Amino acid sequence: MAEDSMAEVSGAEVSGTFPAKPTGPESSASANSPQSLRLSVEVNSPEGLFHAVDGKADIVYIPIERFHDLRAPEYRKKLRFLLKKGLEIVFTLPLIAHDREMEALTPRLRDVKEAGFTVACSDFGTVQLAKELGIPFVARKDLTPFNSFTVDTLKKAGAYRVDLSSELNMKEVRAVCEALEACGNHEEIELTAHGRELLLITENDLLKPLVERNILKPGSEVQLIDRQERSFPVKRWGTRTLIYNSEVLSMLEYIKGLKASGADVPRLDLTLNNEKEIKDIVRAYSLALEGKKGKLKYADVEYGTGHYFHGI
Repeated sequence: MAEDSMAEVSGAEVSGTFPAKPTGPESSASANSPQSLRLSVEVNSPEGLFHAVDGKADIVYIPIERFHDLRAPEYRKKLRFLLKKGLEIVFTLPLIAHDREMEALTPRLRDVKEAGFTVACSDFGTVQLAKELGIPFVARKDLTPFNSFTVDTLKKAGAYRVDLSSELNMKEVRAVCEALEACGNHEEIELTAHGRELLLITENDLLKPLVERNILKPGSEVQLIDRQERSFPVKRWGTRTLIYNSEVLSMLEYIKGLKASGADVPRLDLTLNNEKEIKDIVRAYSLALEGKKGKLKYADVEYGTGHYFHGI
């Protein structure tokens, strides 16, 4: 990126713009082209965001807790440049939010709205809050959208993109997309294409006692090992504990199949990956979207295709 170009968009504040899905003839003309898919990536940090963009991500999801971090002076110039180029940034809301936590979310959502960004909701409480505040939102797969009726209901509540449940197979995904098309609905459909499935989220931090007793160092990698010696990553997130699947979903070889299903946005969940891995993985999928050969460089990872070809 040239410095002179970036200087043109440097300023006091960073603001987003609401993304709209194209619905005109030019959209239909490219419907059979894998390049027409937009690539979304979920990360946990501003640095992860910039590495995802370096890999050619079109949309980046980042926790709402990072909102003010992204607007810091050291990121402002580059971020404004990327937004002007069409980058969409969506701030993810917590997977679980009690009433006391919902109250704390309200001013954060107002800040996001004032800046012109959108949010991603994982439960109906945050959906209602976004609706009341007039913030367009992405409905995440945690809301378990299994059918076109659920998608339409979420659309009426203010969703402009819906991430279908990862428990659907390709045939079922295609049926949802065809039903929506028949009804003339134009909201974007997103499918998880890469990442570890979250299996469990706890109310309390299960690793905290181990850290307090100096059995475990803060930031250490923790895994559960089952009887078949499969490893399940365990992560701390605030006061909660997250446990992930041992297998990493990878649909890199089936990008054309995702497009044929009628979906618009393949999503990469890279919240467990480091900055180099983020850039490499996003780049591999970006190449696949261009019709080229994308390759994942991490041979020690157990990859799979989730439920896409056999369901549950």
